This record gives sequence, structure tokens and C-alpha cells, in this order.
Amino acid sequence: MLVPGRTTLLVIAVLSAAFLAAAAGNISTRSASIYSTSPENIFMTGTHDFYSYLSQRGYYVALGSPSYIATRSYMHRKTLYVILGPDKPFTDTEAATLASLVREGKIALLVADETGNTRKLLDMLGGIEISDSLLESRVTGKLSYLVPLICMGKVIVSTKVAWLKKLPSGARVVCWAEPSPGKRYPVAALVRAGKGWALVVSDSSIFSNFEIEGLKPFPSTRRVALGLVKLLDKHYHIHYIVFDNTHYRMSQVIRVSAFLRETIAGAIGVLAGIAAWVKNNLVAVAVATIILPLITAVLVTGLPEKPEERREELVDVEEVLKTIKTIVSRTGSK
Repeated sequence: MLVPGRTTLLVIAVLSAAFLAAAAGNISTRSASIYSTSPENIFMTGTHDFYSYLSQRGYYVALGSPSYIATRSYMHRKTLYVILGPDKPFTDTEAATLASLVREGKIALLVADETGNTRKLLDMLGGIEISDSLLESRVTGKLSYLVPLICMGKVIVSTKVAWLKKLPSGARVVCWAEPSPGKRYPVAALVRAGKGWALVVSDSSIFSNFEIEGLKPFPSTRRVALGLVKLLDKHYHIHYIVFDNTHYRMSQVIRVSAFLRETIAGAIGVLAGIAAWVKNNLVAVAVATIILPLITAVLVTGLPEKPEERREELVDVEEVLKTIKTIVSRTGSK
């Protein structure tokens, strides 16, 4: 019977500690709240899928902050800065920095926000105001928070719909909410600000993972969300897209993507560094194959229940679908 030596046991202990330390680091620092609209959030309300789809379409997509884009002159005049439902307000300095970059034509801006946290920034872009309250639909019955939207000829439903109360002259409205037949509220508008362009949307949930993917049987908002970026691209040549990731609450929850990206990547780096040693030490390999799956199992089973599993009431949607079909036929959309 082979008995591991002290060196073998020490290396195994160090490896195990490294895995646990990496996991602990995720718990306390990097993960965005699973309920936020952060582009790092892969769960129901996050916007990670929108981020990914834009990357797949050839844009150079990154995470950043107002100071990040302000100090990178090589990205100016070809960058779209994206703000989606931030949890924290922008400071006067941050708002002034972004507004100045837009007016000088150095960046285009996409702001989707019903929280009021971009109020200072929008005010600097021509006195734009978004309502403090959300619309409720009179045509979706018990699901009154599902509001039909008409965007660039397409009909979708969304869940956190505020409206644009004030827009500068010359603004072009491209999306309307229709909470009751014949009554419309502006929800998205293309605004000229100095030499630059801004697209302001009063509903961040259009870009959320569950709406982008389509919460069956409701229509997906993916084409609308990507179409809004394409609309900006027609007026402003976009090469880089920077998603703001500095205005979201942090969570104590381990996110699956953070675990895969950081813990496993870090582990591979450690294992690669001692590959020669592992190759010649079968005992260490055998023990590691037992320990690592156990650690992985503990981390995975500690993940929270996905939010979509709590939305069972969305199954009864026959009346809502009838309403959507009526709006589609009235607007000529397909």
C-alpha cells in the first residue's frame, strides 16, 4: 500500500486552500447581485446575454466606467457607452464627464433607466426627464405589470416600463408603450446632443436576460434591443461598446460565471505550473481527482435558486396573447 509523503500531502493541502480562497474571494468581492441589471449578471434580471449578443456581432465589447472611457482617447469617436438600470446614482463629476464626451461627439450613449439614478446625466443632455412611476397595463388582466410596447414596427411586452416625460426639441421617438388601447407613452427616443447622439430608454428590462431570450410564450425583445444599437450605429460609427459596471450593488452570492471564469481558470494555471510534478506522482493525482469534484459540488450546491423559478404565474397568458395579437394587427406588425 502506497502512503503519501509529507511533500505530497503539503501540495494537496495548498491546492485545496487555493481553490477555497478563490471561491471565498468571489463571495466577498466580484459578483453583481442576481437581481440587478448588471452586464455581469447571468440570472433572470441581468443583461449578460445582451452583452454577449453584441460581442457575437463583431463589436469589441468591454466593461468600464466614465473615467475609463474618458482616459482612452483611442476609443473616442467610435465608442458606444451603455448604462442599463444602474443600482447607484451617477455623481456630478461622472455625469458631467459623460455629457461632455457626448456633446463633443467622442462617444454615443445608450441609457436605459427607470430608477432615476441617471437623472443628473439626462438633465445635462437637454433636460430629459423620465417618470418616477411605472406604467400598468389595463389590457393584461392580473399581469398588469406586463405592458405592450411598439418599437420600430415590432410589438413586445416588457415589465419595468416608465415613460419619457420631457424630451428636447428634435428628439425622435422610436418606441411607445400602449398600456390601454389607443393611449401611448414615449419609451425610447433618439436625441441629438451637441455633436453626439444619445438613445434614451425608460425601461431597462427590455435588455434583461429573460426578455432577450423570450419568456415563453411572450415574444423575445432581442431583435428590438439589437435594433436600437443598430439605429445608433447608423448615426455614429460604433466599433467599441463599453458597458458601465461600476454602478451596481455587489452580492455575497457566488455566481456560476464568476466561478467558472475565475476559480477554474486560476486552478488551471496552478495545475499547469506543477504539471511535471503531477505527471510523476500518481498518488497526488488520485487524491486531487477526489478533492476537486467535492469542492466543485459544494460551490455549485451553494448557488441560489434561479429567479425564473419563482415566476409561475406567467403560465396563464391566454388573454395577454390575444391583446398582443390585436395590437399587432392594428399596427401592421408581424
